[in-house]
Amino acid sequence: EKTDGYEQLKDIVLQTISRALKTPVSSLSQSFVSAHFGMTGGADYKERIIREVVNAQYLSVGHDATIALFGATAGKAGIVVISGTGSFVYGENEKGENARAGGLGYVFSDEGSGFWLAAQIIRLAIKEQDGVIENTGLEKLVRDYFKVEKIRNLTTAFYNEKVTRGEIAGFAKVIQQVD
Repeated sequence: EKTDGYEQLKDIVLQTISRALKTPVSSLSQSFVSAHFGMTGGADYKERIIREVVNAQYLSVGHDATIALFGATAGKAGIVVISGTGSFVYGENEKGENARAGGLGYVFSDEGSGFWLAAQIIRLAIKEQDGVIENTGLEKLVRDYFKVEKIRNLTTAFYNEKVTRGEIAGFAKVIQQVD
């Protein structure tokens, strides 16, 4: 099934290859000997889409953490911690064995990510607004940052996709500056 996500990923792959080759590419007639795509959140359904777009003798699609680890250690054993909008920890030992933690998305995982930290503060601010906990100024901090009269306006905007996960995660920067 070709959904909006399908077309979006296909377009992003073509744009990325165009930038790398420094020439516009609308479809790939050029073949590659080898190509690897590191995807945020892992490969899952993405490999099928990329195989339709990229013609390569050796093609692999995996999680972006493996690329980050390789880049950080020049292919040696190590651990990489990725924390942005989401969070993920990945490591490999000298035997090539690996372990991972997190990276299951903002609903079930991603502890320590920007979104997770911001959501924790917003949850506390809601409790302040509702009078469940003592007012420490978090409610005002959230309302001022997101320019809302009530925090419920923010949560409604988030659920209606008018505020993105990235915008919520951006609030984590403000939290770090508070004494």
